[in-house]
Amino acid sequence: MIYFKKVQLAGNEKQLLETAMRKVAIKRMRSLDFTSAEHNMGSEKLFLGLDNNKDVKFTRLHTSLEKFFPKIIISFPKDDTIIGYRLRLGVFPTWLFAFLAMGLFATGFSALINQEDYEAMAAPVVFLGIFILLTWFELKIVDRHMKRAVERYEREN
Repeated sequence: MIYFKKVQLAGNEKQLLETAMRKVAIKRMRSLDFTSAEHNMGSEKLFLGLDNNKDVKFTRLHTSLEKFFPKIIISFPKDDTIIGYRLRLGVFPTWLFAFLAMGLFATGFSALINQEDYEAMAAPVVFLGIFILLTWFELKIVDRHMKRAVERYEREN
């Protein structure tokens, strides 16, 4: 998959963040791309987690009101030389982004050839803008949940 953001952490912050997120995660055995992240019950769990051979992955639990936010998957590589984590979109949001980008490219190319059909570009621009805005909101929520996980872990220890 394509990671769109890499975050470098200093010293033992990677281990602290990963351990804190494990404490507030529900463990899953299947790929997080195809697992529903909707969780409406009042729980102290904030993430779904998957531990495999190469990395530990997390995704934020969504309420039913947040089901339209794109799923972001956080990956902590088990390679000790990498000090940080990576973020990527889930499979379906990646496909949606590719579809919207191709639509924008196709209408832009058509508008260049016809030189009169610039209004057709409005819909792909609006939908792509909404998708990017929802992704930005999801990134902010994920960041806030990660900080909350660390705060809980430090309070308990």
